[in-house]
Amino acid sequence: MSKVSDTSGAAAQRLLPFVEDAARTHYEGVLWKGFKFWALSEILISSEISDDDLKTALDIDGRSDLGLDGYVEDAEDQTLILVQSKFHESPKGAGNKPLADFREALPSKLRDPDVVAAASNPRIADAHRAFLDAIENGWRIRFIFLWGGWLTPEGATYLSTHASGQIDASPVDLEVFDWTALESVYDQHLISQTIRTDVQLDLKDAQYHSVISGGFKVLVATIAAAEIVKAFEQHAYALFRLNPRGPLKNRTNQRIYKTLIDPNRRDMFFLFNNGLTALCDSWSIDQGSEMIHIRNLQIVNGCQTTVTIAKARSIVMANKSIVIGLRLIEGPGHMNTEIAESTNTQTRLTAEDFKANDKLQRDLKQQFASLPEPWFYEIKRGDWDIASRDRASVARFAASGTYRRVKMRDLAQATLAMLGEPGKAKDQIRVVFEQPDMYRKVFPESIRAQQLLLPLTLYREADALCRNWGPPYAAYARYTLVALAGQKIAADGRLPGLADSANWLARDEDRAELLQEAKAAVANFIAVLGKDFPGPREFFRSEDRYRGLVEAFQSLAG
Repeated sequence: MSKVSDTSGAAAQRLLPFVEDAARTHYEGVLWKGFKFWALSEILISSEISDDDLKTALDIDGRSDLGLDGYVEDAEDQTLILVQSKFHESPKGAGNKPLADFREALPSKLRDPDVVAAASNPRIADAHRAFLDAIENGWRIRFIFLWGGWLTPEGATYLSTHASGQIDASPVDLEVFDWTALESVYDQHLISQTIRTDVQLDLKDAQYHSVISGGFKVLVATIAAAEIVKAFEQHAYALFRLNPRGPLKNRTNQRIYKTLIDPNRRDMFFLFNNGLTALCDSWSIDQGSEMIHIRNLQIVNGCQTTVTIAKARSIVMANKSIVIGLRLIEGPGHMNTEIAESTNTQTRLTAEDFKANDKLQRDLKQQFASLPEPWFYEIKRGDWDIASRDRASVARFAASGTYRRVKMRDLAQATLAMLGEPGKAKDQIRVVFEQPDMYRKVFPESIRAQQLLLPLTLYREADALCRNWGPPYAAYARYTLVALAGQKIAADGRLPGLADSANWLARDEDRAELLQEAKAAVANFIAVLGKDFPGPREFFRSEDRYRGLVEAFQSLAG
């Protein structure tokens, strides 16, 4: 066996428990589905997609899927992600054929309305519309290929020659994640908080000066972007420990990337970018070599910029004219968090990142952990991955082969849906964390974990009902079923109090009956539409359709 396959096998053995956990949690133990879900969730860990929305995005496998196993529309990043996944219990090598089928054959199929119509697969029809919309709007297209094995030399050659390209005006990236690459991604997300990130940057061609601000020594510089690429290659995501996102893999920013790959605009990169804000324990400049020595560099604003220029490494390293602004603050100590949060209000971070340190959320985390059946409440992304490295420490959250755990975003979606806003719960959940009135609607000051268990339980029951429901639109209906049931449970648009929540949680049969009535209302409404049904992607986003569903539900529920 080759060294490559040996390395791949070792990585597979290390990561397989996480795949098995995902399979048990989401797919009743089906490993190939667990692999696809876990791998993509690691790759997209900094995105705003919830676990259940990710499951919906990956629910394409089956008849006439055209070789597409899932797709994700990221409107914030103006990116369409197309996914192909191949799991092998015994790792295998991937040559150029599966990559070519995915990268070259799939776009032709998705663009052809006759091929899509012949597939008779509603999820492929939705993917077809999403693909055409993305191309029309010049979105970035990411082809993500997940492989339970390793890349052969032929596969590696294909990847190197097809890693980037274009479809019409849309930039295209091909990314391959075999077991070894997935292990690297996983390790980047779990970087030890004790790692020192000392770096040296070359200032010979830079413009810089130092100032004292608020008693702190600050370097203000315009330096070659290539120097930041070198720092990132040395320390990777350890540079972002103080960022509100946590030690997570950041997304490539589409606008930044387009500027860098445009030969007519890349020299103006400095004009279009806000630059970086970084903290450190200390910095000093060697006047002879003009090298700056930085002890424990932490980038608190500009993480997406850093990752994006690293993505465009070949262009950045070859062009010293691509420069970037850097503000480096020495030793703020107790002000680290405040500076990190304040500087990041200028960027489009994941909205809930700023609530991770909210006292209410910290209290809820403790309350969930103290319930008779404790829950792990993940208020900062990556919490669970770090905690679950020690299985003994999370044993109390175990339940029927999986774990009782929920993310802040997922809990907010379930709650907002039960309070009558399924559309926002599905597609606009960031408003909960951006708008104070919406945040207090979902997380009132006096809220208790026991109350939030009600929408969480109702959502999980709706999810189970939809998974066992036959029509292709079922996976899209989860939030709508919760919202319709909420017409009875939270008729005034507010969460029930402690006593009423406990009462509803004890009434399993009544909740089940409400969800069945909601399901019947949806099915009847869509049946009446007949050929006018616009497809699940459009139907469940429509507020007008939802109002009609409420009327249908109320007539059924009496």
